[in-house]
Amino acid sequence: MTKWTRMIGILLCAAIFLPGCGGGSVDETKPLTELQAEAEDKEAAELVKMAEAYRDAVADKVDDIEDLESDIRKIPVDEMLGEDARAIKAEMTAISASLDALVERFNLYVELAAKKGADTSGLKLK
Repeated sequence: MTKWTRMIGILLCAAIFLPGCGGGSVDETKPLTELQAEAEDKEAAELVKMAEAYRDAVADKVDDIEDLESDIRKIPVDEMLGEDARAIKAEMTAISASLDALVERFNLYVELAAKKGADTSGLKLK
């Protein structure tokens, strides 16, 4: 296994397992129905904070994808089917799935905050 492949593997593991660490309240695996049920007991301001946390997590994932796109552009054309390119593409696929889940949850919290009367005009994804 090449040094590059090991590094990609480590980054992939970090991208999958670390987003929920550090006391963050972002959970991309919890079912939407469960999040919605938990949100019923929260104030509008709390829901806005949750939406902001998801917005920030989405921005981080977008940055990760942009970094990987930059990495893949550096790979010579004759190596695009090689191990390094496949590892980057696999990581991009995993991050894209994570990004979809985060966006879905962001939208849920924005919708729920708006229903409770919060001003959600500033809650936009970039």
